[in-house]
Amino acid sequence: MLVTSHAFHSPMMEPMMKPFLVKVKSVKLNKPTIPFVSTATAKWIADEEATNPEYWSNHVRATVRFAEGIQTLWNEKPQRILLECGPRNTASTLAKQQAKEPTKQVAISSLNDTAENFGEWEQILFALGQLWMSGATIDWKNFYALEKEEKLHYLHILLKKRDFGLNL
Repeated sequence: MLVTSHAFHSPMMEPMMKPFLVKVKSVKLNKPTIPFVSTATAKWIADEEATNPEYWSNHVRATVRFAEGIQTLWNEKPQRILLECGPRNTASTLAKQQAKEPTKQVAISSLNDTAENFGEWEQILFALGQLWMSGATIDWKNFYALEKEEKLHYLHILLKKRDFGLNL
């Protein structure tokens, strides 16, 4: 269940559409650098749509065609791995319902709904593992780029101080 404060994509949004259009017109819209499927059309977004303020204003009121959009992605490339970038797993759960081959079509959530007890970090690592197991190419060098050698050095010092009872 998606909890919202307004009935997005419904007639209740009509009063905000004109002010929203004015606001969007004040922003420079660029062509997308990453292709995506529109949930308003269920097709790959065209540059003309992405840079049209009226598209975005109408999007607020348009029917969400999420299931059709997911089908567009998987019909074009059934082995495509979908990654939900945001809290919870609503989109990935709904996406999995569109899979024609559930064992091959993967949708992965990347964040929990809470940051407590390192929950987000654990979920990110879990998602990373799922991506890797699903065949995604992981840039491990970049992933470990911020790791400090001191951690390994500190671990070495800790192990050096302990007697493991091994006489080799």
